[in-house]
Amino acid sequence: MIYIYGAGGHGKVAFHTLTQSGTQIQNFIDDKARGELCGISILSPTQIQDLYPYAIHFAIGNNAIRSRLQSEWNRLGIPAETAIHPRSTIYPGAKIGAGSLITAGTIIGSDTRIGDGCIINHNAVVDHDCVIGDFCHIAPAATLGGGVTLGRECLIGAGATILPYLTIGHNVTVGAGAVVTKNLPDNVTVVGCPARPK
Repeated sequence: MIYIYGAGGHGKVAFHTLTQSGTQIQNFIDDKARGELCGISILSPTQIQDLYPYAIHFAIGNNAIRSRLQSEWNRLGIPAETAIHPRSTIYPGAKIGAGSLITAGTIIGSDTRIGDGCIINHNAVVDHDCVIGDFCHIAPAATLGGGVTLGRECLIGAGATILPYLTIGHNVTVGAGAVVTKNLPDNVTVVGCPARPK
């Protein structure tokens, strides 16, 4: 059985990504929402805890919360389900971590490594030989040139560009449309072209 944790807009994207791949979703799980989404019921986490075996895709946009939830459930023995849309392009040698979401139109270049729990959103490009840390979010239409390295829990905004072979630290936010032209340390937010600290 496969559940989706998160009954919001991102949950809908995960639902359609998984169902387009032929995966049947049992229910959504949410801490607050109830009712239905995409024609299936929304349950609380406590309602599924004893229904083994099952896997969960964590459809939470916030990187830190997604990391915490996936790690907590993994410690309980619940695996994270990976969602890859059939209209994404994944080149030979690329590796996708557990629980990641690869949406429609995404291009993952050859020999790229995507960490656990990442979101590679619509029409994003992560070119050859990139290394993407766990629980990063690459927003729609963002482009990472070949050989880019991202630390954990980075957010690369919609339409942003990171030039090839740069190294980005942990917990970095790159604003929408920004162009990153040099390496970035941990825990910074950058905006603009060229990207500068906010």
